[in-house]
Amino acid sequence: PLWVFINADGRPLLGPRVGPQEAPTDVSAYRALLAEALAAHRRHPHEVEGVNTDGKPMAEPSPGPIDGSVVQAAMDGLTAAFDAEHAYFRHAPTSLAHGPLRLLLSPEAGMPRPAALAAAAAFLDGLGRSAVRDHIGGGFHHGWVDATRTVPRFEKLLCDNALLLQAYARMYAATENLFYRQVAEEIVTWAVRELREPAGGFWTSVS
Repeated sequence: PLWVFINADGRPLLGPRVGPQEAPTDVSAYRALLAEALAAHRRHPHEVEGVNTDGKPMAEPSPGPIDGSVVQAAMDGLTAAFDAEHAYFRHAPTSLAHGPLRLLLSPEAGMPRPAALAAAAAFLDGLGRSAVRDHIGGGFHHGWVDATRTVPRFEKLLCDNALLLQAYARMYAATENLFYRQVAEEIVTWAVRELREPAGGFWTSVS
């Protein structure tokens, strides 16, 4: 992931989310991807280059803290978009929902409101009891491919698990439900056992 094709002056053109699925030694797959990117740029150069073609600078972030009403409006939008039947957010049904969880359980927003806490709890309950969680080895896989969370993407990322650790720990702090504490502790145990490298750092993923 996080590939970016650039033009001669360094401006980004295309950012495919994933590269070729063939083995890294299969150069032909990468050549084919490059050929597709070049063909797309030749056919629709302005569309490919997107907003970078107009020369406008990126908007600067507003100084100071975010107004509380903005945060509350975002939280209300998330709770409204939560599918209680399937326990996921409708705009991202196969996502680990790091952003929504971080907002709903944000300490800056104070104690989570009942609707926000209920949505976060339902999501984390469903995720924690699904096949996305490794119930034997600990940790979570990188999302899932089906509506029932039966078939996970068989890769575990440090970044995913770090954010889920935060979410489960915050949920435990808010509810004192031991299930959330157990899941959080399993994430830590797995990361230290599987991702710790000899020099003391952590590998970024395992698959």
